[in-house]
Amino acid sequence: MERVRLCLIFHGSNVQDCERHAESMASSDVRCFVLDKREWRRAANRLALELNTKYPHADLLFWDATLSPMPGALTALRDCFEGNESPVCVIPLTLYQQDGLYIQHMGYAVDGMGFVRSLYEGFPAESPVTDYSRALKLVSDQLLLVRLADFVRLGGFSESLDDELCAFDFSIRLGAAGPIVLAPKARFLCQDVYASWYACGLWNSQQQRGRIPPGIVRPDYHSHLARDGFVLSADAWLTLTPLADAVPPPVSAWQAYLRSQNPMAYLEYLEAVSFDERERAIAAARAYPYYLPSSFAWYTETAHRLLSYAKAAQCERLQDDVVRWLKESAHFCERFLHPCMRGLWACGVYNASLDFVSSAYDAWIECVEPALHTRTCVEETRSWPTIGVLMPVYNPERRFLAEALDSVFHQRYPHWQLCLADDASSDPGIRDFLKERAGDSRIRLIFRNENGGISRATNSALRLCEAPYACLMDQDDCITPDALEEVARAFVDGPDRRVVYSDEDHCDSFGVRRTPIFKHGCDWNVNGTGHLTTYATDLLRDIGGLAPGFEGAQDYDLSLRVRERTAAFYHIPRILYHWRIHPGSTAGSIQAKPYARLAQEKALAAHATRCSLQGETVRAGRFYRFALLPPANFRVSVVFLGDARPDPLLVKSLAQLESSLCEVFWQPLSAAGTPHLLSAFVRGHFADVPLIALKPRETWQEACTASAEKATGTTILFLSASLTPGPETRVDQLAYATLLPSVVLATGYLWHAGCAWDLGLFPDEKGGLVTPGRGFSRALLEDAFLATTSLPKRVLGGEGPMLRTAVDRRFFLEVGGFSQAMGRYAEADFVLRAEERGRIALTSPWGYWTAAQIREDQESQSFFAVWRAVLKNHPLRNPLLVASPDNGWALHFPTLAWDEGRIPCFRQVFRDSVLYSSSKNSSL
Repeated sequence: MERVRLCLIFHGSNVQDCERHAESMASSDVRCFVLDKREWRRAANRLALELNTKYPHADLLFWDATLSPMPGALTALRDCFEGNESPVCVIPLTLYQQDGLYIQHMGYAVDGMGFVRSLYEGFPAESPVTDYSRALKLVSDQLLLVRLADFVRLGGFSESLDDELCAFDFSIRLGAAGPIVLAPKARFLCQDVYASWYACGLWNSQQQRGRIPPGIVRPDYHSHLARDGFVLSADAWLTLTPLADAVPPPVSAWQAYLRSQNPMAYLEYLEAVSFDERERAIAAARAYPYYLPSSFAWYTETAHRLLSYAKAAQCERLQDDVVRWLKESAHFCERFLHPCMRGLWACGVYNASLDFVSSAYDAWIECVEPALHTRTCVEETRSWPTIGVLMPVYNPERRFLAEALDSVFHQRYPHWQLCLADDASSDPGIRDFLKERAGDSRIRLIFRNENGGISRATNSALRLCEAPYACLMDQDDCITPDALEEVARAFVDGPDRRVVYSDEDHCDSFGVRRTPIFKHGCDWNVNGTGHLTTYATDLLRDIGGLAPGFEGAQDYDLSLRVRERTAAFYHIPRILYHWRIHPGSTAGSIQAKPYARLAQEKALAAHATRCSLQGETVRAGRFYRFALLPPANFRVSVVFLGDARPDPLLVKSLAQLESSLCEVFWQPLSAAGTPHLLSAFVRGHFADVPLIALKPRETWQEACTASAEKATGTTILFLSASLTPGPETRVDQLAYATLLPSVVLATGYLWHAGCAWDLGLFPDEKGGLVTPGRGFSRALLEDAFLATTSLPKRVLGGEGPMLRTAVDRRFFLEVGGFSQAMGRYAEADFVLRAEERGRIALTSPWGYWTAAQIREDQESQSFFAVWRAVLKNHPLRNPLLVASPDNGWALHFPTLAWDEGRIPCFRQVFRDSVLYSSSKNSSL
């Protein structure tokens, strides 16, 4: 067996760097391996298993090739590994260069909130904190030395976590197996000054959002500081900082930010750097909510948790700082939070899709939303209806129930009725609690004799309701103080309305709000109306209330059944409902109630049966969609548009239409078209299908209308001959979508260069059209737009001339087909005309086509001259959202005007604040 002492595994973005390092390090007792940057940890796991059989006594060094060793670094690293008492892992001191050498990574420490800090990042390389070795609990896997046998024994890297979380996970398991040691004399240079910042940002953002269970790693930040002669302190933003009599002053805006890591310091850093560096820093911070300001509720909760931690850890300075913050917290918003949020908006930080900058919602809550809830109380000159609130109760957490009830009691609108139905709670204290709270004459209360589930309990509450309208509310959720007033006003302003629903968000167990759901005009393919939904009470009774057997998706089933009775729905563009996230709620994860997914499938199947639709439910990501079967008399005509022969896969995909395919047309768009090639090609696939060559047309709009006049099918499927279908494409489902009574047109998704190109057109706030999702990768789309791209969605058609569109032929001809004068938006023009007659268009995830080249038609001003006013007020547009530069939906922030058009001096804001510490050691 070879006596190999060290196996070096290089990885990184530059293969040449990896190979250069490998060549310089190779020797008789060292083996070098280079891994592809993509999924290198997965490859490292497999490689380690192989190496363990050959060199079971070797050590393993993972080496990010962006790190360059300083003289003697590797020797110092190995000496530390061999000279310490059984360390399980050794890491080097990583530095970066910026007018001098500064610490980037010497291990991570965990503070009292469970957040990870890169220990002393931004301190000079010659600071006394680098003089000695130290034991660590968390480290980066950019460069670490570990025994090969230990790596294999611990199971290697987890392959189910994000990259940086994977590194933390591995170091947690390492730390449980033995000491992890810093070798301070083993020094490496890192090219990326943001490397540790990224890693901490991912962990801390997941921790902040409740996605990492608390207490995984015990806090050790304060013990490191105490050993090094520092005192733990909190600044005005409650960020923890080390204080001492001799803290080296920062020499750049970046070092200053690293010391405090509060949002104001980040804003000052943005103001100090070049444009290119600012763009990079903004993109990074958008991805990590931890680095941007949170809502005031989050800071308040943080203060209370920090205070408990400071007392337990006996950190007197930290305790004093937090007590002072709580006393002066009334000034925090006006002097710190709101000015900083407005400054970040002025710098463009929030001007991006909510999918990419979730912290924008915190800024919107603080700076914009209050102005939306300032309507005066109801006018006495109008007749105002009573709104019933139906709330089933079963063994709730007392605190959450109290907050839910209080949110009703504190309504600004006085005309409400709360109907409570206890579903035979086994907790005996719930009955007494409800009786105690039921002193108001507007409360109706019933105690059921046996537990029947949420649907039966809600129906019991419905029987108590005497109000003309009734909304559904869960026992642990909350509504805003003006929620019932907004609902009542919607019914008063629209007497014919039968259902009113609003936007919503989630709130955690501490009352911190996040994950907003901004809806638009009713789209029944996207999981119903959600919360807060209010129905005409007689309508609820007519359909028998909630249906038992659909628990977990009972609201979805109800909205589907109501939709079958009426189309008189109205959307209130306001966040009026806060959906509680806690371990037992569906809001936290559908896995908390696995039966909810099955109930969703069952509700959709039942809806299809009632609507006489033949087919089956199909899993679609987090949801279900319905695959249709056509009636016997359904016929589809296919029109290939273009001059080149269609892709073989495109022709082959028509086999999915089976007996519904009645004819195929070849429609050239110039005299260069060669229909005889198509004829020979297509006949090889469909011997009995008529093939019809049409004369060339000058424009695709004219070609579509002319071919529709020749066609005989119930539905026409227009396909650009240059498209290639993806393996998941179902042209049959695209065509069958036009069987739905309200649907006149269905288009599929178009991809180009590996990214989405056209997922359907939507109206924007300026009366234009946008294509949300353009440029998104498939991985991004799995979570973007609340994961709804896996469902058919209402749209205004797609962009021409890259057609992949099914249309109701008779209706198409009745309204005049596609207008050439409308240019690339001829399809949208047709859909808008169809909407005037009560028909809509869908974009369907059943269709995925790729275009090697994109053909773009002219943008016609005629289209906007006709439709701009309609688009500005179209129900597909939520007025709280605007189209963002990255092709998503951003929150609407009104224009921010500063005195004299300048952003104020935030350092002066600090100094003027009563929160500013007068101590010479203040981290501010």
